[in-house]
Amino acid sequence: MANSTSPVPQVAEGTGAVRQVNELNDAASQTMIGGRNARGITTPLQWAYLGGRINGINVANGTVTLTASTTNYIVMKKSDGVVSTSTATTNWDNSSDYWRLYSVVTGSASVTSYADERSSVAGLFGLAGSGTAAGSTTQVQYNSSGGLAGSASFTWDNANSRVNTVNITTTGLILTAASAVGGAGFRLPHGAAPTAPTNGDIWTDTTGLYARINGATVGPYATSAGSLTNPMTTIGDIIIGGAAGAPARLAAGAAGTFLGSNGAGVAPSYQTPGVTPGNLTLSDYSWVNQLAATATETASRLTITGGTVASDSWNILKKSLTLTAGQTLKITAFGEGKGAASPANQGMGLVLRESGTGKFVVLMWQPNASSAGGAFVWTSPTIFGSTVIAFPLFTPKISPKVFTARYTGTQWYFAWSLDDIFYTEFGPYTIASFTPNEVGFGVNSVSSTSAAMLYAARLEVI
Repeated sequence: MANSTSPVPQVAEGTGAVRQVNELNDAASQTMIGGRNARGITTPLQWAYLGGRINGINVANGTVTLTASTTNYIVMKKSDGVVSTSTATTNWDNSSDYWRLYSVVTGSASVTSYADERSSVAGLFGLAGSGTAAGSTTQVQYNSSGGLAGSASFTWDNANSRVNTVNITTTGLILTAASAVGGAGFRLPHGAAPTAPTNGDIWTDTTGLYARINGATVGPYATSAGSLTNPMTTIGDIIIGGAAGAPARLAAGAAGTFLGSNGAGVAPSYQTPGVTPGNLTLSDYSWVNQLAATATETASRLTITGGTVASDSWNILKKSLTLTAGQTLKITAFGEGKGAASPANQGMGLVLRESGTGKFVVLMWQPNASSAGGAFVWTSPTIFGSTVIAFPLFTPKISPKVFTARYTGTQWYFAWSLDDIFYTEFGPYTIASFTPNEVGFGVNSVSSTSAAMLYAARLEVI
């Protein structure tokens, strides 16, 4: 009966019993589809089945021929309702395309036993009509309309204890198993970045892990070349730059020093209070009229020593650099004369040079008795041209710490300072036919026994 309140009509003895039985069979006929039709069997190795209607398909009553002395697997194809039998389990295990009906064991000339599999998990009346009770691939399958079977958008993979679906939206916690030696609790297979990611999206590719945060893609996070390795070897070391995976190490500075900036694009350095660090590299410069002059490099400065010659001659160490309108060239340096006499014209200073003609202007100081300085035009290292400005006497006789040359685009301003705080500037001056494209340092030694020396620490364009 259907249930206790709506019983199936009972068949009573007497007239009309056959009709009542037939009526009840008609009502239950849908459940008989694929069932064994004993009245339809006409030979010992034949199997007859009942038809019906399923998934919009009309299936007619029919028969299949069995193979002797083996197990025969009878299935119904989902797409067209065709019933077939085979001694192989290929279709029997293909839960995507077939429903199981019966497994039938035969002897040499007849059926010895059979099992109705229509109500098994993979059978015609199973939950999905696919998979097996023994646990092969899929047990539950829903289509896009929420119905059983058909084109699956949700499946349960029984063999791997896994749900397969297109999208999952939850309103609560998603909790995975903790990662262990046997595997991780959560997996994002490598793929390609989405063309229009949404905030909160997470994905991986072969370069690392990415996330979409507040309208921007963040990543990659990786554990190989993209990660930041630690270059530190001693307490007090710091990271000062370097590409991802290869940071640069700056060793701890000496006691009493501080970490100071050396400008954009230049690594910072530990500095002694009150001492400006050098920024000059000797290999950036080349000589003009070197003669016997020499230059050495330390971490804080270049030391340029003029040759001992008997005639007026400038030894110039220069590099390419062109000032544009509004820029100021600044050198931090001091000079001294060597020899007891500190002979006249023994000078040192900032050089602005025109490479095509060799003409240059030297902004200089002389450590001799006059302790004078100024800006002078020379047509070559040995030929004096003219005076732009002669500075008054430096009192006391101390080398200026800073010289500057400021260019407006048409005129020049020259200045000096003893402390890099207070400056004395002269100008404007027009220097005819002069377009310098090199800068550097010069020393002039007019003595056969002494040499001028310039200690240059910094050269800057400000």
